Amino acid sequence: MKFGPVLTCPASQTDYLLPGAAAYFGFFTQELIPAMEAQYSIDPAKRSLVGYSDSGVFVVLARFMENPKHRYFSGVLASDGAFWFDPSGDSALEGQYYAQSHALPARPVGKSP
Repeated sequence: MKFGPVLTCPASQTDYLLPGAAAYFGFFTQELIPAMEAQYSIDPAKRSLVGYSDSGVFVVLARFMENPKHRYFSGVLASDGAFWFDPSGDSALEGQYYAQSHALPARPVGKSP
């Protein structure tokens, strides 16, 4: 199985949490993804976004920031997201997303013990 490039961010940078998550998401979708797709043979239908802890929070925020009619990521996985950090921000984005689509793109597959 062939995997594409894996990107990580230093733990000391928190631009991917609110309020910086919107700008970070814009960077991903408007700059990074187009640059990577221009350089590598990437199937846009198979893009996935995976995050753990703080970046797990970003994964969920990114899902809610996506246009429901044009998703950038076909799959997302938030593992042990640090939702305790700012629980109010993701609720607001969730409400906005639901208002646009009347559906929530989530299927929980497990929970922390």
